[in-house]
Amino acid sequence: MTKLQNTCKLFHLSRDSVFISTNISYFCKMKIAIRLSFILLILISCNEKKNKFKEEQAKSEIKYSKHIQIFKKPNYSLVYIINPDANKIEKMYAFSKDISNLKLKKEIIPIQVPIQSITCLAGTDIGMLEKLGVSSKISGVSDIKYVHSKTVKENFSKNKVKSIQNLSQINPESLIEKTNIITYSGFGKSPTNENKLIKFNIHCLPIYDWRELEALGKAEWIKLYGVLFNKEKEADFYFKKIEQEYNHLKKSSKKFLSSESVLSGSMIGDSWYMPAGESFVANLMRDANCIYVNKNAKGTGSSAFTFEHVLREFSNSQIWINPGFKSKNELLQSNVKYQYFDAFKNEKVYCYSHNMNYFWEMGAIEPQNVLSDFIQIFHQDKAQKKKLYFYKKIND
Repeated sequence: MTKLQNTCKLFHLSRDSVFISTNISYFCKMKIAIRLSFILLILISCNEKKNKFKEEQAKSEIKYSKHIQIFKKPNYSLVYIINPDANKIEKMYAFSKDISNLKLKKEIIPIQVPIQSITCLAGTDIGMLEKLGVSSKISGVSDIKYVHSKTVKENFSKNKVKSIQNLSQINPESLIEKTNIITYSGFGKSPTNENKLIKFNIHCLPIYDWRELEALGKAEWIKLYGVLFNKEKEADFYFKKIEQEYNHLKKSSKKFLSSESVLSGSMIGDSWYMPAGESFVANLMRDANCIYVNKNAKGTGSSAFTFEHVLREFSNSQIWINPGFKSKNELLQSNVKYQYFDAFKNEKVYCYSHNMNYFWEMGAIEPQNVLSDFIQIFHQDKAQKKKLYFYKKIND
């Protein structure tokens, strides 16, 4: 092979290498560009979904609650029940006066309103129905001995209300003429016999007001019952009233500087359960502007302590709330060492236990009165004197 041929061959090889290299570079760049474009599309799509969700939230009738959304549509009210643990929609309902012509997605459950009757197994629902003036529509409760409502108890004595302690064992045939809706405290699981109940046109609504962390968020569930009984205006009017009262009290509490620390809870079994710093009760105490001893504890439930720990760390607290007993004698019978707490010695122990059924039934829908009680208890020397509404000092 001549020198010229070798030179030509080398030139062609070099040219081919450059061509191949250039193409490899080109294809790599294209591949990267495609991937980047794909990622960008995903980000845009996610952003659009987030924006769409924000837009939906902005259109919702709900302002504070985290586990329910209500949207007003031309012919119906669309309700989302949001599971607190999964943080996603658990059930969707369309409530309308006429469900025959509604065009809905298959996962949306149509229910005609106003409903004629309701079985209340959630607890706080009775108080909300009382406020709307429809407690006479209650046809079932979880356990009549825990009910405060005079209307419900009278109707129970007339055999118009059933006491249902286990929803899974209820016979749908016995409810068919007495209820349209069953509300129950959702725990992420539907009643085992729900499919059978649906066949009889009885629908189960999970209620997560007990998982709300803000007082107004819990009270706002009254809007759901407003939809069920065509009492939306009444529900909105009542909620706006308590919202205004609650926020006024919250704002006024900021001017009070307290020097007294607050202890909460008591021994249950081998542990003292005290609301954690992000819990519903702790948030209520925060709104009352008190010095809560467990305010920095993480969690939305309760912190569990040994008695020795509470005695060592918190026995000098000046105020003690929610021990769960009616009298000091009951407290001592439960644990004689309670006498070593400063709040016990100085008679600054408060609870709602003298009328517990009333508190559990009405406390959720009257958060302004709970907050007012807290302000009176925590700022006794500074706040304008008012009679306690739910709470009472625990005496002998």
